[in-house]
Amino acid sequence: MLAIQDVPALIRYPSRTSATQISHHLSTYRLASLLSIPLAASILLFWTITRRDPVAVLNWEILPNIYLLFLIAAFVIPSSVARHGRARFLQVLRRISVGGIAEASEGKFGDVLAADVLTSYAKVFGDLFVAEVREGYRMRAGTSWIASKSA
Repeated sequence: MLAIQDVPALIRYPSRTSATQISHHLSTYRLASLLSIPLAASILLFWTITRRDPVAVLNWEILPNIYLLFLIAAFVIPSSVARHGRARFLQVLRRISVGGIAEASEGKFGDVLAADVLTSYAKVFGDLFVAEVREGYRMRAGTSWIASKSA
């Protein structure tokens, strides 16, 4: 029978040093809330403004992209919120982006897990990149390529 492992210990995440620090699961819920609330607000604002009108959707398609900028900024811009966890995450990204994996004592399982997730999302990230490039060209041209095709 498979024993239940302590996840922070499995990925070599340091344990909490005092009882006043928040637990790992609570910090995970805070991060999920920090990212989910702006996503829900962005979607609701987009739906409210466009009201399923195809022309309005094309005119306001920048709104969902603003959330992507927020998401990137949340991981890149340093702040006091989850400073240590963000630094560890960026360290893992740097390590696996050049093909390196940590030693077992340094959190190899976490590196393998992160690399597997990024590999699984490779097509999604590629499609997202194509959509952002298309949006950039459309904004630079000042017209929608869909509107020009229908004319």
